[in-house]
Amino acid sequence: MADSEKFIDSHCHLPKNRFLREWDQNIQKWRKMGIKAIIGVSMTKNESLRIIELARNEDIIIPAIGIHPWKVKKDIDANSLYDEYAKIIKNHPNVAAIGEVGLDYRFVEKIERYPFQRKVFETFSMLARDFQLILNIHCVNATKDLLEILRKNNIPAKQCIFHWYSGTEEELQEVLRFGPYFSITPAVEYSKTHQNTARQAPLNKILTESDGDVKYKNGTRGSPESIPQVIKNLATIRETDIEEMKAQIWSNFCKLFSKKEDGLST
Repeated sequence: MADSEKFIDSHCHLPKNRFLREWDQNIQKWRKMGIKAIIGVSMTKNESLRIIELARNEDIIIPAIGIHPWKVKKDIDANSLYDEYAKIIKNHPNVAAIGEVGLDYRFVEKIERYPFQRKVFETFSMLARDFQLILNIHCVNATKDLLEILRKNNIPAKQCIFHWYSGTEEELQEVLRFGPYFSITPAVEYSKTHQNTARQAPLNKILTESDGDVKYKNGTRGSPESIPQVIKNLATIRETDIEEMKAQIWSNFCKLFSKKEDGLST
């Protein structure tokens, strides 16, 4: 089955204990089912270093480094942060993405922390630009400010993935005009706003993700094993064939990373 299947998970928190406790078994299982690439995202510096190490021995893992907006609780020196992560990137050539980074004005309720978030996201966006890395973006109730930062720093839309985007119709239209990739999660099964994103995103800009190991409202846990069901849900929403949707997502992912379609783990 793995020889014919090509699934990608563009956003998974691999350093979580749920995955690490049975790491070898999980990797074997994911390979067997046809998972060809997983972008392992980070929430802290320690997780960033951990995902880099995990990727050393597993060619299906693409490491993404960064600081999640939930973890930004105080002001930082932007130059020091830039230099710190630039050093990590230079010392670890396997780093191919920045993430999970962004802005969150909903789950972070303390307004005084928002300027700190913006400074951190701006710094990571510049790192993505300067080192030509994919930017894996968390954006919740902060679309205007986030797009303003991306445009201000001349971040190409083709380098950006909006993860689990569930903004309003007006916000979605603004993001669509910017033109990034959109990664669709298992929440597309029940979330009306996420379904709206899946319905309107250009077919050549859609990716799949698990956001593992988040627990969804339908009781399931995110994992690379969730990806086939996400594709089925996408095919239903877009009224297209499952195999065509699968092939489209694989092609989109290869284009994003500028790889030949047979050049990833096969």
